[in-house]
Amino acid sequence: MVAEGLIDGKVVCRDVVRPARRPSRLRLRVDASLPDLRADGSSLVPVVAEVTDDAGSVKRLSNEWVQFSVEGAGVAVDGAPRQVEWGSAPLLIRVGDVPGEIRVRARLLHEGSQAPQEAPVLVIPVGEDDALSLPPAG
Repeated sequence: MVAEGLIDGKVVCRDVVRPARRPSRLRLRVDASLPDLRADGSSLVPVVAEVTDDAGSVKRLSNEWVQFSVEGAGVAVDGAPRQVEWGSAPLLIRVGDVPGEIRVRARLLHEGSQAPQEAPVLVIPVGEDDALSLPPAG
């Protein structure tokens, strides 16, 4: 599909959208514009796994199940497999109280020779919590 913007009969912008091809890989991304994460034990990080084709287009009509694994300075809020809906599967990660890195992996639950490739590891840095500590009451 091609969309063109015209001013006085002249094309001033153009956008081409093509449907996604056969799914070939998973892609991981953080689903927010996050400030620097701190090891506060309560921050949440939304991570999304997307089923994409070779060109990076999201395959919207996909009914796969994704298994996430989280290691390092965070834990998955719910470690159950997630069903892909409209091309993506979300996961919430709770940041721990120790600084370091959160490493997230995603793979399809039902693998096969034609299944999309596992996503490259997503690394999310977590700094020290620099919140003011109050002296004990009393």
